[in-house]
Amino acid sequence: MNKTTFVVFSILIFLIQSQVFAKSIEILDMIADPVAVSFENTQIKLTKNLEMNQNFKIQTNENQFVKIKINDVYILNIYNNSELQIVSSLSVDNITMYSVQLKAGQMYLRTVNTDNSNKIKAVKNDYLLQVESDFFDWQLNQDHKIDLLVNYSISSANIYFCNRTESFEVSLFNHEKVQKLKSLHGVTFQGLRENNKLAFDILLKGRKIPKGLWQEPKQCSLTEVENLEKKLATSEMQNSKSAKFILQKKIDLKKFNDAKYLCHNPYGQINECSWILSDKKCYRTRCDAEGKWSDHQQVLIVTAKSCTSSAIVAKCDY
Repeated sequence: MNKTTFVVFSILIFLIQSQVFAKSIEILDMIADPVAVSFENTQIKLTKNLEMNQNFKIQTNENQFVKIKINDVYILNIYNNSELQIVSSLSVDNITMYSVQLKAGQMYLRTVNTDNSNKIKAVKNDYLLQVESDFFDWQLNQDHKIDLLVNYSISSANIYFCNRTESFEVSLFNHEKVQKLKSLHGVTFQGLRENNKLAFDILLKGRKIPKGLWQEPKQCSLTEVENLEKKLATSEMQNSKSAKFILQKKIDLKKFNDAKYLCHNPYGQINECSWILSDKKCYRTRCDAEGKWSDHQQVLIVTAKSCTSSAIVAKCDY
């Protein structure tokens, strides 16, 4: 490959990558400053409305939480003490697809309610999201609605599902049994560990079946999800009120000082002096009867009352 061809090839790769990631992943909210890590092991500080443009993984600690929007189609909540990674790919129809891989802990994934005009222009067979764990691998298209809480415990070798859609089918790789969950019904699969790993029966052509048993489906609750959403909404409202309160306090303080002091910037009264350090030189000014800082003079630092990069106002020394 000659130099020109290499440059063209590099530009094409860059454009493809830009198209893959453009405005597809957005951080909607978070609690307790969680941090993401790129696949190049670079830390990414998560902030509200941040658009992610690379593959990344998140590992939350106690009391941390992240809320993410994917392709304007899905909302993903990642709870405390969880590990998850998101990887992108591009379909043959130039549709951005993502893989959400739950490594450990708890996540809640739901489809955003959108009208047909907001649908991504994907062919019928295109999937927009691949959802994976050590137990399953699903491919979801935009007609495949999901509203599901998933809790994967590595130490206990089990995985739990709580469904909120009208119906959702839960399958585990090539396990012969599919759980058809009704709304607000959940189910647990209790797996087995062998040699410190999840145990599978491996069949022909690479097919594998998790060893273990399904528990009986039971009614479940998404109270934890609902309470967290309320907490976020309350926190956002409180932060907004707090910011407005602090701003108003600053405005009121400025009005008070503007009325109290004859000279402004910095504040001082008549015949008070201001000392300030600039370019390693100390300068003194005096507040005059017209409310202006005048009589600007350079003075020796050793004779100045105080001279720093911030103005010091005190009674004049002359």
